[in-house]
Amino acid sequence: MLTLFVPVLVAAVALVIVGPRSRRINPRAAAWLTTCGIAIVVTSALATSWVVSLGLLSGAPFVHVLLTWCLHPMSHATLGTRVIGAVALTVSAASTLHVLRVITDWWRQRLHADAGVRVVPDARPIAYVEAGRDAAVVVSTGMLQALQPSERRAMLAHESAHVRHRHDRFLAVGRLVSGLPWVGRRVQDDLHFALERWADEEAATVVGNRTVVAHAVARAALAQHDTPAGALGMAGGDIVGRVESLLASPAPARRPALALFTAVGVAAAIQLHHLPEILRMVC
Repeated sequence: MLTLFVPVLVAAVALVIVGPRSRRINPRAAAWLTTCGIAIVVTSALATSWVVSLGLLSGAPFVHVLLTWCLHPMSHATLGTRVIGAVALTVSAASTLHVLRVITDWWRQRLHADAGVRVVPDARPIAYVEAGRDAAVVVSTGMLQALQPSERRAMLAHESAHVRHRHDRFLAVGRLVSGLPWVGRRVQDDLHFALERWADEEAATVVGNRTVVAHAVARAALAQHDTPAGALGMAGGDIVGRVESLLASPAPARRPALALFTAVGVAAAIQLHHLPEILRMVC
């Protein structure tokens, strides 16, 4: 039974391994590939867990009537397989509730977001982007005073890139794996880094000077101390890695990352393709 999960497990492991290597490819491509990888892994894992749990529990008296679509109820299932089915059902229900909570939270933030740039009269250096289609760039007077004029321009260009490319959607997909210990945090950090690097590159194009953007990132990180959890902003993500990427030439190693992303997609696609076969086997 555990072999049914092998493709999705391979996809999940590849997604974790690819994180550090994804920093060596274009950040826009890394963000898209990571987000798509998370989406297909979560979809295939959730679908598989529901099929297995419902199929294995179809022979239980209390759910047999509800699962009349199952042609061959698992009345012959061993205690071990029934335990697996119970665990799978618990995981399926918890995962589904988590996905619904993530979608609901994102939608609520989207509805309450304000468009434009909002300057907050606060001495504390703050700069971040609210979620939503017409999201607002929130900047405090303290942050404006902490930056030089050219760095302010870089900061606004960075935050505007988050709004223009709807990076809140990428983060929402990333939160789907937030419930997984260690693995979820690593994948989310890699996605957050890619999104911040994407905005850094956009800011560098607008300002025309990568060093200025690097200085703005470092100065904002040293000054800022209050940011909503998981928010995108000039002082977010791996600051050292972002500054080094802005000051250094792009690293040439790209094939390993792209190969691992391909493994994620292929393994998850195989799992989704086999779901009808799994359903016929357990029912």
